[in-house]
This record gives sequence, structure tokens and C-alpha cells, in this order.
Amino acid sequence: MQRLHSLLGALATVALVGCGGPEGAEFTEQRAGIDAAPSNVTLNKPATGSDTVSVTVTAPAVVTNIALNKPVSAGSSSTTYVPAFAVDGSLTTRWESAYSFLTHNYFDVDLQGPHEVQGAELHLNTSTTASYAMTAFELQAWDGGCWKTIPGTAVEGNPLNSSLKTLTFTSPVITTKVRVVCKDAPYCRLRELKLMGTPNAVLPTGPTTCAAGQQTVARGPRYDAAVFLPQDYNDDRTTQWPLIIALHGIGGSTLTVDHTAVLANPEGLAKQFNSASFRAAMQAIVISPNQRMPVTNSGNGWFNIPTLMAMLEDAKKNYRVDADRIYFTGLSGGANTSVDLGMLHTDKLAAIVPIALTSTPTNSPDVCDLKPLPIWAFHGALDAPSRSTSIKVWLDTKCGAGASAMRAVTVYPNGGHNGATWDTAYADLALYDWLLQQRLSDRQ
Repeated sequence: MQRLHSLLGALATVALVGCGGPEGAEFTEQRAGIDAAPSNVTLNKPATGSDTVSVTVTAPAVVTNIALNKPVSAGSSSTTYVPAFAVDGSLTTRWESAYSFLTHNYFDVDLQGPHEVQGAELHLNTSTTASYAMTAFELQAWDGGCWKTIPGTAVEGNPLNSSLKTLTFTSPVITTKVRVVCKDAPYCRLRELKLMGTPNAVLPTGPTTCAAGQQTVARGPRYDAAVFLPQDYNDDRTTQWPLIIALHGIGGSTLTVDHTAVLANPEGLAKQFNSASFRAAMQAIVISPNQRMPVTNSGNGWFNIPTLMAMLEDAKKNYRVDADRIYFTGLSGGANTSVDLGMLHTDKLAAIVPIALTSTPTNSPDVCDLKPLPIWAFHGALDAPSRSTSIKVWLDTKCGAGASAMRAVTVYPNGGHNGATWDTAYADLALYDWLLQQRLSDRQ
């Protein structure tokens, strides 16, 4: 404060000089208890000009509910209680998920630009007097490459009869999207989500901090999965990466029974990430879904095609995916599913890699839809090798003129219906050199 008074005094003196006092006049300003401007100011020349000092005071941005009426989406929703109801400003409507055995459903808010978010209000339950509140949930922010939990927002053991949960962030977060992750099953409910913050923030620059170069567990409303992000994934915020979705066989799995860790010896492509050199070489996002409920890894498990395609759409929200380079691969029953996906969704896939196929796709009326799709099949000579080679012959000779995009099948002389076939194939880096060159746009 003392310095401010001194500055004002000096400015007052300058103002007097600017008004043009007599040449040689002396001005002295003294104020009790305050350091004055220089007490003897001698003017040797008449003032010939003046300076203008402009002081601009900017009012602080007003904190408001920045989620109100913004675009929203969810991992699943009932047909009656849609996501938009949770940001419409009304406590008489709500979003409610569809029934699911799996936890970690999500509710996303697109803020449509960078905002600083300081806290949140979650209006829970179906009403203020009901007992259907979410018991475990957290808030996440999109950081440019993945979703990161916002410090101070993880809630466990929330009472079923609670109707409001107010969360004050440990520190403000600058982001473009916020996600509520519901860890309950079978339903998640949210009457209203209010995100308190301000617009026009400046996004962070530089590297992101996603879990790259290692295989981690991702929970979700479709299949829980082992996920690998390339070692260079964090280097910038703009590069999009190819995506490989790898399916185990009907008797296999990738995660522990409780879905908290990747198995030490998972089946399929996920196993290769135990090798440091393989991790360093892989230049794609790899998602290895686990077709198991979180209670057992036994019995037969068949992947569901609509669920896999929904999982693909989730992946596009969760990571920087290059939609031009999306691939499916699988072994045994997973190989069968990858071929079925190729027939049904040729327009979305850049290539498929079936290994140790057990089905007979040539019996399908849609088999010729595979003709333009790049396919590299692998098989063991001890495992009825004609299963894969017959597809190549069929596509080349019975599906119109010209050769198909399927390349010659690789047959391992000593391979059976076991790891001698699929582990050998997945360890071959030449497979990925070929695969990652395939682009959907090359055939459109």
C-alpha cells in the first residue's frame, strides 16, 4: 500500500509538470507518514508533451454450470432415460444406463472447447427420497490422449439414499471433456450433473501422461481388456495411431478372474507384450478384450459381434485412434469371429488376421464380401490347414473376376491347434510391418 501511495504521488507531480508550470519553478509534495515524491524537482525546460497511463481492471470469470445443455453420450442408456436428461437443468429427469453385468459404465460431457473445471455436483438417485444412488464412481478428464482421474473425485461407499454429492477438485482441471465413471452394476443413474467452471481456458501443451509402453487393464461396459499404448504415444497430442483388436479363443482369457490385472501368461497377442523388445517394436494401440464375466475364466466364451463393434466405438473415444487403420485378429474361435467381422463390417476394417481358424466361412452367403479385404491367415499343418486355404481359393475363383486382396496363407509345418501356431505368428514382426500398411482408404 505504501508503494502504491508513492506511485500516486509521483504521478500527481508528473501531472502538474505536464500542465506547464513556470520555467525553473520548484514543486514539493509532502504527506504525513508517506514517502513523498522527490521534494525538490527543478524544471529546466518547459513541458512539451504528456504521457497517458491506462490501467485496465479485468473482472474474474464467473463460475457457472458449464455442463448445462452440452452434448453428452454414455456407454449404455435406457430408451426412456437418455443422457441429455442429465444436463438439461431439471431434477425431475435423469439418465439411466441399460442393464449390464459389467461395471465401469461411462457418461461423457463434451464441453465444446477448453474450460477450467473446479468442481462438480452430482444429483443422484431417482428422487430425493429413493435409495438407488450410485455407490462408487469417479470423475475423469480427457488429457489429450486418454482419460485421467481427477484428484479428489473418487467416491467409494456412497450411501444408497444420498441425493447429492458435491465434489471440490484438489486443483482446477483444464480440459475439453469430462467423464463420470460409474463402478456399479447393473444400473447407473444420474439426475443432473453440474460442472462448475469457466470457459476460454488455454489447454496444456507438451507430452501427455498416459500409461504407454506397457499393457494395462481397462474396465468398460462391453468387455474388460488388456490395453497397450505404443511407447511414443505420449510424445504429442495430435498423432493418431492404428488400432488392433485381438481376440482370444473360446477357452482363453487375458485378465485375472477379478479383472484387476493382466494374466502372467495371457492367450493370444496379449502374451507377446511380456517381451520388452516386442513392446518397443509395436507401433499400434492393441486392445485384447477378455470374454469373461468377473467371476471365472473357465468354460467356453464366444465374442459377440455387436458388442465388439460398440467396443471399437468406445476405443475411438478413449484413445487417439486412426480410423483409417483398424484391424481385427484372433485365434481359434477368435479367428472365426474376426472373419465374421470382416464379412459384416468390411467398410470399417482395414484388414483382418485370422489364426487357426475352425469355422467354414465358405458356407456363408456373405463370404464374397471378403474379396476386397486384405487378409493374412496363419495355420498349422497339423491342424486341418485347408480351413484357411479354402477361403483364399474361393475368393479368387468364385467371387468375380480378379484375385482377391487375401494373401497366401502361412502354414507352419510343426504347428497344431496350439501356441506353436498362434504364438509363432504373433511373435513375427513381419506380420505387423504388413498389417500397419493396410488402410481402409486405399480401397475406397
